Amino acid sequence: MFYLLAWTGLRAGELAALKWSDIDFKECTISVTKTYYNPSNSTKIYSLTS
Repeated sequence: MFYLLAWTGLRAGELAALKWSDIDFKECTISVTKTYYNPSNSTKIYSLTS
């Protein structure tokens, strides 16, 4: 996680929203299509937004 944050420029919310289907190991790419959005800082109420 720290390596991805440091070397890719991902934001923490984008990293938290990644799924295995977003990572292409063959092409060595990561598709960032969503972010973790939690305006109330609640662990029960959050959304994944594009």
